[in-house]
Amino acid sequence: MLTSVIAMIEKYDMLQKGDRVVIGVSGGADSISLLHLLWSLREKYRLQLCAAHLNHGFRGEEADEDARFVESFSSQLGIPCYIRKVDVPQYRQERKVSAQLAAREVRYRFFQDIVREWGANKLALAHNRDDQAETVLLRLIRGAGLDGLCGIPPVRPGEGFVIIRPLLAVSREMIEQYCVENDLNFRTDWSNFKTVYLRNKVRLELLPYLKKEFNSQIDSLLAQTAEMLQDERNYLEQEAEKIFSELVEEVEPKKVKINLAGFKKQPVAIQRRLLRKAVIFLGGNPQDLSFNRMSELLHLIEKGRVGAIGTIKQGLVVCKGYEDFTLGEEETKPKEFFSYPLNLPGTTILPELSLIVEGKLISKSQYLLEKSMVKGGWEAFFDWEKLSLPLIIRNRRAGDRFNPLGMKGTKKLKKFFIDRKIPVQERDKIPLIVSSDGIIWVVGCQQSDLGKVTLETETVLKLKVKPLSDS
Repeated sequence: MLTSVIAMIEKYDMLQKGDRVVIGVSGGADSISLLHLLWSLREKYRLQLCAAHLNHGFRGEEADEDARFVESFSSQLGIPCYIRKVDVPQYRQERKVSAQLAAREVRYRFFQDIVREWGANKLALAHNRDDQAETVLLRLIRGAGLDGLCGIPPVRPGEGFVIIRPLLAVSREMIEQYCVENDLNFRTDWSNFKTVYLRNKVRLELLPYLKKEFNSQIDSLLAQTAEMLQDERNYLEQEAEKIFSELVEEVEPKKVKINLAGFKKQPVAIQRRLLRKAVIFLGGNPQDLSFNRMSELLHLIEKGRVGAIGTIKQGLVVCKGYEDFTLGEEETKPKEFFSYPLNLPGTTILPELSLIVEGKLISKSQYLLEKSMVKGGWEAFFDWEKLSLPLIIRNRRAGDRFNPLGMKGTKKLKKFFIDRKIPVQERDKIPLIVSSDGIIWVVGCQQSDLGKVTLETETVLKLKVKPLSDS
């Protein structure tokens, strides 16, 4: 078995010389073998080892004996041992989750604490080939995509350390034989034989039945399948990472904007990964994207109307725009109306949008000079004498109409926004400069015909809108 474990370590580059490794040790055959194996390899890799044992508080005195056994065995090997007892049943009640999930959450938190406290860079866990087969089969029964059917990864990053599983290629039978050959005692957790837990039922009933009736090598074949799928997954993930960086047009702490046309060109397998990446980036859980939820979102992005919104989970949505779609926090605040009189000449602050408006009067000759240097739609010029004062800055209202510069007659502001392909969720954030005669400027978009500068103009009002942070 030692040869198989070394091959696994070398294949996945699990250990480097000088590593500080925390080993999760329950006291069972798997973890005792792992502790003994890494102790045997300590000189080969110049390892510094530490054992970590968590008493989950489920099995009373029996669990206390497990802790004492692990401490004694670690001491015999000259390995420091950290032991902690946690009331997982109480934690389970507080979290309202299953016993297995509660134990897993508490256990991994304990391992993280010990890794940091001891200054380790690796955490070694004792999952074996049988665990891998059970995991793949269990996820297939419950329903899973490619990532789920990859099973348990041999190596994965933790928070500031790396998790390794050197026994993942060896069977439970081989591990127990290793214990016999090396005269290793181990503890038995009798709860592993209770078929009230689905994993135990798969291990004790389903896998033996499949071995007997269908394929005697089913466990090794499932483990091989997981390994092959991991290779496929890794390739798709690399491709998705490159495409994600190409298609993401805007990134904010609470929002990701993705190019719509580019997204639609991708195969569905990549589209799913792009959505999951966006959810992870926003701090969400990709498991919220069930098969049905993912299908609904992909249909919305492909076929939905502009402005359509799909829910990922409460508080996190997808909103389709004209040329892109956005994943971000759902806006739960009611629509804010704002309206401020412009200080002319002078400055006016628009706190709702973190903008500032600067207004000044200039001569016709100065206007001709400055107009040639204007870039973008954030500066505008008006005939001062033609404007009906006071001017105000506000956002849109129902029934607003607008007379775009150079066009005869007016059109609904809503229609103007639609024609400009401005997403619904952005329209309330566009400032409007308004006189008593109507809208004279849709800021960032277009001026009105009202108050336009002509050959007869003598005094020009120059308005400039910019971020408050730039002032």
